[in-house]
Amino acid sequence: MSSMTAWVTRPPGAAGVPGPVSATTADVPGPPLPVYLAGARLLEVFPVLPLIAKVTLGVGALSYAGQFNITVVADRDAVPDLEIFAEPAQNELQALRNG
Repeated sequence: MSSMTAWVTRPPGAAGVPGPVSATTADVPGPPLPVYLAGARLLEVFPVLPLIAKVTLGVGALSYAGQFNITVVADRDAVPDLEIFAEPAQNELQALRNG
């Protein structure tokens, strides 16, 4: 079992798990070609996910001009070990990049 799977599947009340995780996700296809504003090329685009109400974790993915960027945001009090969730995804994306 990957560390990400172990993190996500921990039951509420387990060590370090304050309760159910409320999460939001977004996967938005961006323009496949570069866009320009006042003659300047937009270099990178990252998704922004606001955490509202009881949402404590947000994961967003956005493509743009051959790039694929992911943002992970969390409420620090509700998800104090965010790196355990995010690091395996980062490693897998790096492995895909390296071929």
